[in-house]
Amino acid sequence: MRPRGKSWLLAVSLLWLCGCGYHLVSPTSGRSVYLARIENRTRQPQLEFFLTEGFKRRLLECPGLRLAGSAASADTLVTLRLTDCHREPLFFSLQETQDILIGSLRVSLEVEITEAGQTRKHHLVQENLPFFLSKSYREEEILAEISRRLATRVIFLLLKGKT
Repeated sequence: MRPRGKSWLLAVSLLWLCGCGYHLVSPTSGRSVYLARIENRTRQPQLEFFLTEGFKRRLLECPGLRLAGSAASADTLVTLRLTDCHREPLFFSLQETQDILIGSLRVSLEVEITEAGQTRKHHLVQENLPFFLSKSYREEEILAEISRRLATRVIFLLLKGKT
């Protein structure tokens, strides 16, 4: 065996013996979570679609949780209601035109977590996202980002109650 091969074998053996802390998680292990259809009570169209996508992506990234195919097969049922979506100006230009340069999007979400047929948690989650209204304003990117942030907060609620 060449010296380079021995070094490689030694490094791999040491990592294996010392336990590097890395482990694979099976997609079939962990608590199964089903997301019920999201109710959108706001005037912002399609916000529920962005939130559904954001929640599913965050859930799939989280070890110990997995996405269930139906409510009947799930350990946990998550029900989300979008209750408020509000835009407001944050910064105006200093010129006489008073153009709005920076705005903020605030979204409120009711979260209900049900396990074993009993509602365990009921929370109100809010998220604010500032955005520029200059040349690069993109509505879909802003909705996707605030949905990712809201989804992360919901995942934290699921993990917090895991004990």
